[in-house]
Amino acid sequence: MADAEAIAEAARRPTMRFVAIKTPEQRGLGMISRLRDMLVGQRTQGINSLLGHLSGIVIVAGKGRETVAKLRLALEAEDVPKSEPASV
Repeated sequence: MADAEAIAEAARRPTMRFVAIKTPEQRGLGMISRLRDMLVGQRTQGINSLLGHLSGIVIVAGKGRETVAKLRLALEAEDVPKSEPASV
């Protein structure tokens, strides 16, 4: 009840500013921006996890996704034989 009264009083004031309703395009762009931020965060988590696991087996590398790309190229250049998947 108090909230409704405060909203009604605020709406009657001449200095009250109202926010325009966003168009569907604006809402879509906001959604895309939030999705991109989420994906960048997940990529960062994955890279940090990978580098942490590699440091556990004494492969220490610098920070960042550029380091992961360099590690991948180094592993491909090593021509490491791929082991067969373990059977259960």
